[in-house]
Amino acid sequence: MALGIDTLFAKIAIRLNWPFIAAIPCIGQEKIWPNKSKDIYREILANPLCTRYLVSETGYNNIVMQKRNKWMVDNCDLLIAIWDGTSGGTANCVKYAQSIGIDIRIIDPKTL
Repeated sequence: MALGIDTLFAKIAIRLNWPFIAAIPCIGQEKIWPNKSKDIYREILANPLCTRYLVSETGYNNIVMQKRNKWMVDNCDLLIAIWDGTSGGTANCVKYAQSIGIDIRIIDPKTL
């Protein structure tokens, strides 16, 4: 449930009436987001199609983001990554998925 692609996919799931899990990395992750983003986040989490999973009951730090990525990979059959090949959280998520043999589809946003 990060800003960007996570939010977009949640909104698409709601539009298509698909149940989904919101993997929330920590308590208050949205506290520094712009108000409009906070409103969208709260609307998504309040939707009955959304099941919330809180990965860590601590505050925000880089460790909880990696824990969230690991949880998502450990609980999927197929990883669809919107990723341009740069380093960062998505790169770490893809590398972890590769290390445990998860089926991966990578979509490069530059060529989409």
